[in-house]
Amino acid sequence: MITPSDRSVVMRFYRTFIHILIASDIDFGYLVIAWFGFSEDALMLKTANWLSSIDHYGSIWRCEMVFIMVDNTLFCSIGGDWKSFCEARNLVKGHAIKLGATENTTSGILHIRHVS
Repeated sequence: MITPSDRSVVMRFYRTFIHILIASDIDFGYLVIAWFGFSEDALMLKTANWLSSIDHYGSIWRCEMVFIMVDNTLFCSIGGDWKSFCEARNLVKGHAIKLGATENTTSGILHIRHVS
């Protein structure tokens, strides 16, 4: 985990997506979301391997991005510090998180807010 020096937290987003965590998101240490839709519009190009996730405290978590095909559908699997993030923020199955991206969608930054 890296803490930004200015401790600024972005609250306005260009795109958002609410995701309800399932057991595999927590247990296996990977957040898996469909590529088409939010991910395609809000995340970096498919050639990127890493992104920075910023939580509601302003902490930065380095997350690896891997693309996988399941039943002819492309998904983005986010790993790296994801499991540590879940543990640090006490996320469990059934919690809702809001994923957000600023207007500069090629920045490699994904904002994550714990909704419930």
